[in-house]
Amino acid sequence: MPAGDAGEFAHVALRHGVAVLPGHLCSARGGHHDRLRLSFAYNPTGLGVGIRRLALAWADYRRHAH
Repeated sequence: MPAGDAGEFAHVALRHGVAVLPGHLCSARGGHHDRLRLSFAYNPTGLGVGIRRLALAWADYRRHAH
């Protein structure tokens, strides 16, 4: 992520209908708070919907970031 906290963004993304995994949950040392893990298991149409929702979630997150 260019800015912010992946855990906080994950909550915003979920409100927009997309589940992402914050990077710190995939780190043995608990780092990577600026990283996300994404699944690409959907068909191309579903991935397109997910990307559009992530873009809306990111705009919402940045608008309300402190």
